[in-house]
Amino acid sequence: MKTIESKKNTAHQKKIVRLYLSDLTKLFRLKRAKKIEHLAVDQFPFDIELLTVSGLYRQSRMQYLNLGGAFNPKVSSMMRSLRAQDLFKDVIDFTPSRDEMVWFYENFESLENHYDQIRALKQFNENSLFHEQNHRIIWRILPPAPIEKEAFRRYLNFAESLVVMLDLALGDALG
Repeated sequence: MKTIESKKNTAHQKKIVRLYLSDLTKLFRLKRAKKIEHLAVDQFPFDIELLTVSGLYRQSRMQYLNLGGAFNPKVSSMMRSLRAQDLFKDVIDFTPSRDEMVWFYENFESLENHYDQIRALKQFNENSLFHEQNHRIIWRILPPAPIEKEAFRRYLNFAESLVVMLDLALGDALG
């Protein structure tokens, strides 16, 4: 017999699965402009769709590429991507997983344990190319980082706040 706590967990997991599928449905229905495919990162989930619907996303990508930025397809977790030396590289690692998401979406009915499948997909898809490329753009705009430890910490916090503001602006623009 299931406990009340177990039933709550199951209901919560089912809600997460429904919301995830709803999000995928919306994202897969977005337009994809052929004329900007050259800006898209192959196999990054919904990159071409976001480039198509958001001028802010598209402008950030163009600026990043104009600075010589590049993308590296490589299984990448959030923890690994937060290494200090990666934050200042002009190459952003990402997990090439678009086909995996499409496969999950198309084969959802035949799969077991949907919640665990979604958790596995999300584990390596938490890096935001938009966020990371904006970091690289902002490093170029800001004056050089100070050397003193406390001033350097404030500098990094300020840069992060600028990038987070761009994240919020993208969220507002996308609704």
